[in-house]
Amino acid sequence: ALAPAALAREALVAYRASEENVAADKVLARALRGESSFTDAERRVAADVFLGTATRLRRYEWICAQRGLCGAASDATAVAAALLRARDEDDGAYTWPADADERLSATSGAPLWLCARWRRDLGEAVAAAVADQSTRRGPV
Repeated sequence: ALAPAALAREALVAYRASEENVAADKVLARALRGESSFTDAERRVAADVFLGTATRLRRYEWICAQRGLCGAASDATAVAAALLRARDEDDGAYTWPADADERLSATSGAPLWLCARWRRDLGEAVAAAVADQSTRRGPV
């Protein structure tokens, strides 16, 4: 049996392997189905770790790159572990991208294409608020 953090890491590997074409909740449900021995508390921990990371994946990828956490790791499990480490170490003290769309995407974790659309349609301030609210960790 896996620990909740290990299950979250495996689910993150599967999510990134699908190139985010499969909804995060479906990836999580599939991973949890395979762990029938988990208590409700363990399931909540795994869900919180995975969904909290998947929601702001772009941000944690940026942090990994800035801090060199991923290095030259090509192993999906090592990259997922680095992303979870970035999530745990996220203190917001980074030099964010100069491009406004890239910066909004990296700071919020929302996809770049969506940040560009929000900025174009809603303006800078509203786009930032929408991006922040849409990528906050919700209750599990």
